[in-house]
Amino acid sequence: MDYKEGGEVVKSVWDQQGRAGDDAELVVRIRECSVGLSVTVFSFWSKWILGGMVVPAEFWESLDYTQRKECIMSFFKKPPANVQGKGEGPDPIDDKMKKNYPTLWEYLSCSSWPDGEERKRSSLVMFCQDGMVKACLSDKNFNVQLWAASASFLGALEAMEGRLTEDKPEWRAEKKKAK
Repeated sequence: MDYKEGGEVVKSVWDQQGRAGDDAELVVRIRECSVGLSVTVFSFWSKWILGGMVVPAEFWESLDYTQRKECIMSFFKKPPANVQGKGEGPDPIDDKMKKNYPTLWEYLSCSSWPDGEERKRSSLVMFCQDGMVKACLSDKNFNVQLWAASASFLGALEAMEGRLTEDKPEWRAEKKKAK
């Protein structure tokens, strides 16, 4: 965490990140947070987070180099070679999401329409831009997107739920990716 020392902002000694070499694809970032150390591993090129956890600082300090490396490398697991269904699988269960955002949850989690016909699950992408949290729900069956935005993460989820429950949500055609 940042703290002031003589009027100057000083980073915690724990705030660090690094690659295993100039050509390494993976970056390990360690940041101090209010409950301990946030350890995150992400791809150098795509910036996609591959895994992370919060570790109590006292626990982390008690680990030697090999134990710390094992902790960080535990994020990387190869998927089973015989995966079936290309990621569809059974419908997930999340009672809190279903209670707070029932329509959004149905779009994200249901593998069939109310009439029983099979459907592809929608995906939700959220990001921050221009001081707002923006959400894009992509319907993979019809190649359309619905957008919502708010000043907060939960507000963006609430805004998306509101958009989905409008009489005529403003779905937009998905933009074709340039080849």
